[in-house]
Amino acid sequence: MSRSFVLTTFVLALSIPIATVAAPAQPAQADETGRLQSSDLYKFRSVDKVALSPDGARVAYTVVNRDRPGRPYSQVWVMELTTRKAQRLGGEKESTSNPVWSPDGKWLAFQGSDGGQLSDWLITQTNEFKAAIPIAGISNLVSYNYMTYYNQYEEMEFGQLLHQDDLMDVAWERSALKHVANVHTPTLLMHGENDPDVPIAEAEQYYIALKDVGVETVFVRYPREGHGLAETKHQIDCLDRSIDWYEKHFPPAGTKVKTNVQP
Repeated sequence: MSRSFVLTTFVLALSIPIATVAAPAQPAQADETGRLQSSDLYKFRSVDKVALSPDGARVAYTVVNRDRPGRPYSQVWVMELTTRKAQRLGGEKESTSNPVWSPDGKWLAFQGSDGGQLSDWLITQTNEFKAAIPIAGISNLVSYNYMTYYNQYEEMEFGQLLHQDDLMDVAWERSALKHVANVHTPTLLMHGENDPDVPIAEAEQYYIALKDVGVETVFVRYPREGHGLAETKHQIDCLDRSIDWYEKHFPPAGTKVKTNVQP
């Protein structure tokens, strides 16, 4: 029996169990004069992107947090309206957003961070995937560290600066670009040209490397876009291209076409 796998960079789908975890409150504290302090800004949270389930029993929403350096990040929560109990989707510091219910309400799709980097990496470690679409991925942890606008990323991840001890070698070893010769999966790269989080150079160098290896590769650059697509026409283009890419590499049932050349 043949197996077909598809690797998507950022859309996750899962069934939602009802749990009893409520989003904790973090009230801002006033100083002795009764005024808010600048540090209180990190305690403010806001709600965005609310989506009611088709049966009206649950609501999915994002909570925007500001409790760490860098840009605010959002997290998806799901609440059962009858009990007012809520469950966070993803890890404690994981960034998730844009929840959308399936028509029958059994599934919830949402965006999750780090998918682009994970997609870049996975196709260097296995050839099981029929196609891949990394969006705004990190392919080289070394270049990324010195180009992103918040270069404390690796320091937070590894607990020290990149030049200390052998961390530079560790970062390179864990970079997809280091292992690009192993890739055989058809890859569609997408990136915003004005991305301050993950500079577009990450996609540019990976695209060149994939072409050098001989991998079927397409690189789409979105003008004016940052880390994520904001313009409607770009969002539509991204979806259209993604569907076309997968349809190309997943022929109709019964068609004998080999789309992923294994080594």
